[in-house]
Amino acid sequence: MDLLNLQKRKPIVDLNQYNFTLYGSPGIGKSSVASYLFDDPLFLAWEQGQNALEVYVQDMFTWKDFLLFVKEIKKINKEGKQYPFKSIVVDTVDIMRTKCEEYVCMANGWDSPADGAYGAGWAAITREFEKRISEIEACGLRFHYIAHDKVQTIDRKDVKYDKITLQLGSTAVNQVIKKVDFILYFDKEFEKDSEGNVTAKRVIRFDGGENYEAKARINGFPQFIYAGNTAKETANIIKSLFKEKAQELLSVNSEEPIIEKDLKDSPKVKDVEDELKEEKPANVENVTKAKIEELLNQAMKKIKEKKATPEDIQQIIKKNTTVELMNEISNTDEFNKVKELIENL
Repeated sequence: MDLLNLQKRKPIVDLNQYNFTLYGSPGIGKSSVASYLFDDPLFLAWEQGQNALEVYVQDMFTWKDFLLFVKEIKKINKEGKQYPFKSIVVDTVDIMRTKCEEYVCMANGWDSPADGAYGAGWAAITREFEKRISEIEACGLRFHYIAHDKVQTIDRKDVKYDKITLQLGSTAVNQVIKKVDFILYFDKEFEKDSEGNVTAKRVIRFDGGENYEAKARINGFPQFIYAGNTAKETANIIKSLFKEKAQELLSVNSEEPIIEKDLKDSPKVKDVEDELKEEKPANVENVTKAKIEELLNQAMKKIKEKKATPEDIQQIIKKNTTVELMNEISNTDEFNKVKELIENL
């Protein structure tokens, strides 16, 4: 551990590097959208309903099945091999949590978690559930969760109201609600025309306030969006919205670098002008804000034309410079290299 040389963490702009929870009523399209939203996901099918999806699927029936899965993942990771999938979608997490509860109770001879003294039963289930997920995440795989919805009555001192939330036991709340980056609620809005006919529109909620369980870790997402006509279209709408916010993360916020003319105008610097000339590295501090903005516009154009993604731009910067964000590039050679690669996309 070297605390003196810690570097600030840069914003991550890859959707697949965030944890998602998708929930809603059965049959509303959560699994179908997830199959298009994430890159090459593996569905852990605690609820068998993926027959119409072109995805990797591993059926799960008991917690022992999941323990064998964890063991295999750790073995593959230890051998340095690559998984054919890139993330894991738990479908559905409420069933997964129930199977964990059954396993822990059986292992301890309990009829229910309440048989554990002083809350020990519930604590044991939470530990087991979170431990196994953490073991897989340590192997480089990210979890996404699918769940059903329910109405929960919130009774506070001064007010009582209903809230739409996940159908989920308390032992999984920390992992599935608190730790994830995005909670998307798949909902329906109903409209009645002049003739009394009722039609339903699917919506995806990113922010539910006190009425819905929903959140977005990145600022700027709308309260809700209307879903597309198909699962693929809906996933693309979410991806496009995410890209829009990712582009904002790549925006230029830094001030124009101080150049040699500015230094000469400063009486304090004139006293050490010769020293600066000796120590100043070649090709440094010649990249102006205007050049960075021009390069950023080129990158945005490539993204808009679908010739590149924000992740492609980020990788070019990481691999060809000593920094991680475009607005941090100050070396002329590095700038020219990045510019050439972006122009050739």
